Amino acid sequence: MRGLLACLTITALVGACAPKAGPTEAGPSPVTGLPSPTIINQHVAAVDVPSDFDGVWLEFASVKHGYAMFSKYSPDRTAEARLFSTVDGGMTWTARPHPQPIAKDQQMYVIDARTVSLQTGENEWHVSTDGMASWQRGSRYGYALGDGPFYVDCHDDDCLIRSHAGSGWQRALPNGHDSGVLTNIGNGRYWLASVHKGAPVTQLDGKDVKVPAQEGRRVFRAQVMVSQDGADTWLLADQDPLELASGPTGVVVNNSVQAKLSASVVAGMKGTGLPLIWRLRDGVWVAHPTTTIKEKPNWPYSVVSAGGGVLVIAGPEGPMYFTDSPASVADLPRLDWVGQTRDGTLFARPHADQNTIYLSAGTGQARQWIRVTLSRS
Repeated sequence: MRGLLACLTITALVGACAPKAGPTEAGPSPVTGLPSPTIINQHVAAVDVPSDFDGVWLEFASVKHGYAMFSKYSPDRTAEARLFSTVDGGMTWTARPHPQPIAKDQQMYVIDARTVSLQTGENEWHVSTDGMASWQRGSRYGYALGDGPFYVDCHDDDCLIRSHAGSGWQRALPNGHDSGVLTNIGNGRYWLASVHKGAPVTQLDGKDVKVPAQEGRRVFRAQVMVSQDGADTWLLADQDPLELASGPTGVVVNNSVQAKLSASVVAGMKGTGLPLIWRLRDGVWVAHPTTTIKEKPNWPYSVVSAGGGVLVIAGPEGPMYFTDSPASVADLPRLDWVGQTRDGTLFARPHADQNTIYLSAGTGQARQWIRVTLSRS
């Protein structure tokens, strides 16, 4: 199989003014803040994959190191996959061996620049620690090892904090934490964020850190997010969808109105509107309201820390930088999702374009964006 067949690199300096667009039935009005200048590099490539394969799944571990998986599903419900890797930010791609190219399932999890985990069945895992050059049998927790030493393990509604390194080490979740999202922050320290009676609760290394009330809807999931440089710590709390919240307007103040949603219904919700946001200042959570953004409550939003006190928010209004007010990211399309690699690189998936991913390195709004596109030749 050949690796790269075609590659195009384009560098464009985008001006400080974005095209104007009025509101449509498909979404709300665009953000009105001054758009930030954006430098976009475009890396476009094609690889030798049969035409009957579906679109590609792209994941990056850094602004340079990325992995791609093309797959197709047969009528007998088996899946076939082809793997590729890049070490130059998507300008060139190299075909890689697959330990089980035809299997019941094909899922790829990128851990770091050289470590990738594949799931090929319910209890079938393969791990590569040399950039997909070779593979070994792995465990179901292999994809999570890069997140840090501690994790939350739940079985039959019983959740414990466990350590990857310590055999048998465990700690019960504190009272009021029915489940939780654990964030490792280095040096053996961690944040635990959870929800109790529809409101977020947090602990730092097992000690409670009070979360002040903030106007909004009932919360069903909370997570602490720390910027790559460690300077910014944020608490994000996903709210119930507005159309399903109780009360005359669906809005709760200080959690005084409780929405009655089963866990199974909430777990299936994606378009839940903007999360509630708090920022840690001098060890205390301070509400960081997004009231300057006109929320579309039943649409999906995602939020990530960009450093320098800045958040990047992806939503129906288009991508934006947010401090106390929003500013559009010039000339980037609507993004379905934005996340962050372990080295601090931002990566985002555009709406309705499975073959493309955006990468961004930098701090705050001083950053470069790269558009990576990979397709079949």
